[in-house]
Amino acid sequence: MSIVTEDGTGLANAETYCGVADMRAYCDGRGLALTGLTDARIEQLLRNASDYLLVYSTSWQGDRLTATQALDWPRTGVYLNGYAQPPAPLPVALVNASALLAYKAKDGPLTPDVKSAAVKRLKLGPLEKEYDTVTPPGNSTVPRYPDVDRLLASLRTAVRAYQVPLRRS
Repeated sequence: MSIVTEDGTGLANAETYCGVADMRAYCDGRGLALTGLTDARIEQLLRNASDYLLVYSTSWQGDRLTATQALDWPRTGVYLNGYAQPPAPLPVALVNASALLAYKAKDGPLTPDVKSAAVKRLKLGPLEKEYDTVTPPGNSTVPRYPDVDRLLASLRTAVRAYQVPLRRS
């Protein structure tokens, strides 16, 4: 089945921000080998990349273009370098980040299952702390990719975890 790539209109059945040809061009331009990967496998990797991009869904600038679109983009109210951006075409940074995540996904899941062997007790000298959960505070169970974060930085708001964006109705 052929992949449905978001075209900037807010497709209800879109599966990715980046097409196979765009991913191949991105990787070729950066010397990232896709040797032996079929178009069908690249489509799977692009779907995985779109799934991972949901970790950013609470920090994107602006609002979704439509209530029925399948993905977080296109959006309205997005500003890059002080200029309002139209919903289409999709930002190059988003397409590139999607391609990069898909490339990373070829080596394994972008969000591997958390093992129960995580730290439950932490001891530093005479101090000791035991956690109720398998993940101590401050540790995320979702892997982060700094190179992807850098690509997407201009598309995100500066909202911190303890802040809530306010909007007028």
